[in-house]
Amino acid sequence: MAVDRVEPVAAPAVARRAGRPAPLGNILVASDFEEDAGWALDRALQLCRRDGASLEVFHVLPTPHDDADAAQLATAAGQRLAQARRAAASSLCGRGADDGLLFVALARGAAYAQIADRAHHGHAELIVVGRHGERTFGELLIGSTAERVVRTGSTSVLVVAGPPTAPYRRPLVALDGSASARLALELAARLCAGSADAELDVVHVIPPAHAPIGGDLPLAPTAPREVARRLRAEVGAWLAELGVDVAWRLDVVEGDPRAQILAAARARGSDLVAVGTHGRTGLRRALLGSVAEAVIRGAATDVLVARLPAAS
Repeated sequence: MAVDRVEPVAAPAVARRAGRPAPLGNILVASDFEEDAGWALDRALQLCRRDGASLEVFHVLPTPHDDADAAQLATAAGQRLAQARRAAASSLCGRGADDGLLFVALARGAAYAQIADRAHHGHAELIVVGRHGERTFGELLIGSTAERVVRTGSTSVLVVAGPPTAPYRRPLVALDGSASARLALELAARLCAGSADAELDVVHVIPPAHAPIGGDLPLAPTAPREVARRLRAEVGAWLAELGVDVAWRLDVVEGDPRAQILAAARARGSDLVAVGTHGRTGLRRALLGSVAEAVIRGAATDVLVARLPAAS
């Protein structure tokens, strides 16, 4: 379908609250000791150094066939977690270990379920995980550990695709009118806070008329320019409320949301793509997939999936 594009317009000047946006809270980084898990730890440490957040390095052991295997796996994992702790404490300049802000933990079972449960009960604001992770044959049929954490958890997830070389400076945020997409905007703004040259790219995709709409914003048959006018005012107000002073631009396009978000990220040279997830569950959800999972699989960069926290 041809794209009906609304050209970006400079964001209007808005009143801004003094001070920086709220720093990140607890961060849980899931480590399976693969290369992308090391990238996830490096990114989590970068965020902790900036915001002073607490960090937990969490590893899930596979279920062994016997007690001897269990002991061997636990010993090896414990040694590697101890190494990760020492490296993290050094990276945090001694602050993390001494001030009780750095933790390591082991668990056993299904990785995605243990990670989601640990983050929920530990009140983590963000899970940081590598894109691939270890996968069993069954998991190959329905997605990676990262995708399953996104699918089943109640915590926002940052999926790290490569070694972090710098703080985020060019996040792309996909808005669809949902509360989780607004949270994606908030988290993306907070993740790039402090970068003097940061710029937010905000994209809203109007699906084809026959496609279901998952957000709260009544889009069809509203004209793209009317949607852009409304969203421009809303985004400006939201960022002002957060206390975020950052340059941003808005695109409104028509088409398949998954394809358009990925295309926008490539065109803008984004270093992070932030999306919301609506939390549907069940077989239909697993088979159809979601925009969030399509972006995780297709983006060349890190992906932030925002999820509204569940009640404790």
